[in-house]
Amino acid sequence: MREISPNPMPGKKHTIRRKSGKLKDVELTRSLAIKAFCTECLGFETHPKDCESFNCPLWPFRGKTTIALR
Repeated sequence: MREISPNPMPGKKHTIRRKSGKLKDVELTRSLAIKAFCTECLGFETHPKDCESFNCPLWPFRGKTTIALR
């Protein structure tokens, strides 16, 4: 019998940088990991959907999430 995970969409552990510069360990899904990467890359000033770095491999996925970072 297969056990059911309490989290329906389990993510992987990631270390992200907060706007304050401190590091935080969080469990992120793929879409939140992309949003966290893009937000840090943009210097926490711009929303990832407004990114103009067309050569970035994550550019096609930058604005596909509406979930706010914790």
